[in-house]
Amino acid sequence: MTKPTPGPWRVTQWPDGDTVITDNRGHGLAMLLTIGTPKVQANAALIAAAPDLLLVLKRALEDIITLQDLVEVYAGRDEDHGTSGINIEIRNAIAKAGGAK
Repeated sequence: MTKPTPGPWRVTQWPDGDTVITDNRGHGLAMLLTIGTPKVQANAALIAAAPDLLLVLKRALEDIITLQDLVEVYAGRDEDHGTSGINIEIRNAIAKAGGAK
């Protein structure tokens, strides 16, 4: 799978009024079809945050697994963290974004 354009992404209003998601060089990545409404702006903000959210989600998964390992050492247990509920949800979200983990 091709890697996405690296962040940060921004919500930009082009001179013609279009709401566009741009990369850090100002190149257009996506244009929203309906312009000017609060919902479009909210959707654009969420899309623009995608690279940051993906990075933080990957880091959070690593931290969760580390904490689970520490708890298990303390409790004297040995379990597979890859199949716990939240870990599966995080892995699925990362995979959906094309950042398989």
